[in-house]
This record gives sequence, structure tokens and C-alpha cells, in this order.
Amino acid sequence: MNAPALCSPTLAEMELKGRNVQHARNLFDRAATLLPRIDQLWYKYVYLEELLGNVPGARQVFERWMQKMEERYQELDRASAIYERWGAVRPEPRVWV
Repeated sequence: MNAPALCSPTLAEMELKGRNVQHARNLFDRAATLLPRIDQLWYKYVYLEELLGNVPGARQVFERWMQKMEERYQELDRASAIYERWGAVRPEPRVWV
């Protein structure tokens, strides 16, 4: 499967509607790995884990996302500080999705 088709959130959403949660997780994980610059994939992946009650998993995905963002901008300290402040101000999941 090519990367644009893989990154389509509708494919993972179809899997969720079919109650195939593990396959949806795998799709989000592969898409985020192949296309780390598409923030919407990361948003939805973190949100999925949180909806499923997997808070440690959501935290792990979020930390991976922040690591990729820090690498992208090459401002490790600054990027971390900005997102820490944003998370403190907006702790609701709807803000991230």
C-alpha cells in the first residue's frame, strides 16, 4: 500500500467502525512513521489511544510526536517548552484533534 493511501484517516476509521481496533492502531502507527510531518495523523492517533482508555499509550505516542517535531525544527529545548505550556493551558483532548 502506498503512503498517501496509508495515511488516509478514513481507512483507520473504517477499521474502527468494523471494531478492528488493533488494525486501526497499526495503520496509524505505520502512517505516523512514514509521514511524520502530517500532524493530523498524530492528533488522531493520540486521540484514539485516549478514547480507548490507554493513557500510557497516548502519552507514548505523544512523546514520539514531540520528538519528531523537535528533530524537524532542530530546537529541542524550545519546542519542548512551547508544547509543555500549550498542554498546561489546553489540557482537553478536543484541542489536540
